[in-house]
Amino acid sequence: MRLGDVLMGAMVLVSLGLAAFIHQRKKDDVVLFKQINFQHVKFKVSLDVLADYKDEADKVQRNLEQLRTVVKEKNIKIVSDQVGVDKLKKELEECAGIAKHNGDGVAVLETEQKSVSSGFLVKKEDWTNEITSLKTEITQRSKLCDFILKTSNEARILCKEDPLPAQPELTKQEEPKAAGQLAEEPKAAEPQAPRKE
Repeated sequence: MRLGDVLMGAMVLVSLGLAAFIHQRKKDDVVLFKQINFQHVKFKVSLDVLADYKDEADKVQRNLEQLRTVVKEKNIKIVSDQVGVDKLKKELEECAGIAKHNGDGVAVLETEQKSVSSGFLVKKEDWTNEITSLKTEITQRSKLCDFILKTSNEARILCKEDPLPAQPELTKQEEPKAAGQLAEEPKAAEPQAPRKE
């Protein structure tokens, strides 16, 4: 029995070894399958990227060709325009000479204008000073008001006082009395009058 047991044990061991080997191979197959799938996806993505790059390269090539034709056209136009530019340069030089001549005339006119303007400003300042002095003179109380009797409306207006109220004609006896009162009014008004120094 010993031999049977040993054979049985050996078979079990071999079976277990084979099962472990098969299991390990399946694991390796799964890993390899995953790697193959990853490489396949990577290859597809690389192909797509390369296709995009090729499309962009084609677009750039077409744009480059278009730009080359535009540059050729522009070069032809530049050559044809150069003749016009030379002609315009000659005209510009002529205009610069005329402008210089006109500028000299303008400078003379400007100096005349400045002298006239400065004279005008001096006269204007003189007249402005005269106007302000007259305005202040009008607004100030006249010094004559200290010496004038204010019995008439004209004198009161001159001294910037209220006019007398309209009164009925006075009898002869009331007139001297009223004249005496009016003579006292200027004396009372004298201390109130401002004096200009």
